[in-house]
Amino acid sequence: MRFKTRLRVGRIAALLRVVQALQKVDRRCILHLTPQEDDQIRLILFPTALSSVAAYTGLPKSYWFDGYRIESQSGNNIGMEVDLQNLDRALKSAAGGDAVVIKLAKKGVPVLTFDIRTALGPILQDLPVSIMSSTRLEECQEPDSATLQGVVLPSLANLCSVVERLKALGNHASIKTVVGERSSFTIEAASDAANLSASYDGIEHARHNRQNFSAPTGYPLWCADEINLCAGLEVEPSSSMGDARECEVELEVKNFGKALFAHQILPDQVLCYLLRNSVVVKVSAEAVQINYHVSSRAFYANLQSQSRVDTNQNFASVQLQIPVLAS
Repeated sequence: MRFKTRLRVGRIAALLRVVQALQKVDRRCILHLTPQEDDQIRLILFPTALSSVAAYTGLPKSYWFDGYRIESQSGNNIGMEVDLQNLDRALKSAAGGDAVVIKLAKKGVPVLTFDIRTALGPILQDLPVSIMSSTRLEECQEPDSATLQGVVLPSLANLCSVVERLKALGNHASIKTVVGERSSFTIEAASDAANLSASYDGIEHARHNRQNFSAPTGYPLWCADEINLCAGLEVEPSSSMGDARECEVELEVKNFGKALFAHQILPDQVLCYLLRNSVVVKVSAEAVQINYHVSSRAFYANLQSQSRVDTNQNFASVQLQIPVLAS
């Protein structure tokens, strides 16, 4: 298996912001390197007993990389688990470089090597990775889309400030959307002593077209209609809607807050969809798409109750004895 590419130095700062936003969800990430004909590589974070948040990130190769080369026996797909803190440090080192080459190598264990050329000389950083089986990689892909109706969120930075205040009242918050002639988004938390809520009225709504849908591995079958990928997007003013549709979900406020840290990537648009047992937040920025799936309080409790299951199985990083050939 081989992989080699050149990271465009003018994009490093933007990529670092993406990685730092994902670190708010979890420390470990699945990096899916795709064949030449697929224009996107993917960063995948799966929910665990410690966090009910999944995140699926798409990065167009033509925007971020030059000279992308990949070979593998799995249809030129390579999946690996990488520590986001290590990736963060490598990108910070590369920020002052004149050229950055990224390649997969084997130095006792598989590593993702950053070969950074600077005015003061070369810098090499090796990130240990765990190569995944093709079967497990396929199971970790984002679920297909279904018909959804939601709203366009206001500033994520503003919502972050609201969520920080809600945390002082307790661990849980209620999110409600009304999609209709006057669409709205409300988030609320309460304690025995106080009640705090923020409401945004007259916002736009978004709709998705139906496609085949299946729940990802790791989710129970009963929530197959609760976790969805955004596709076939149509955004309309709230005044164009007929009958209003109201949805409400209770979740862990800290988990919803993890999705809001995506304001770091300077999004152009943020969409929110409420289902019976989950909240989907789709964040769009220049040449990056992050889809967050935040499970409800009930589903999060279900994950935590599975204490006998090794949480690492959510990533199932299988160390394969496959030779990694130097380029």
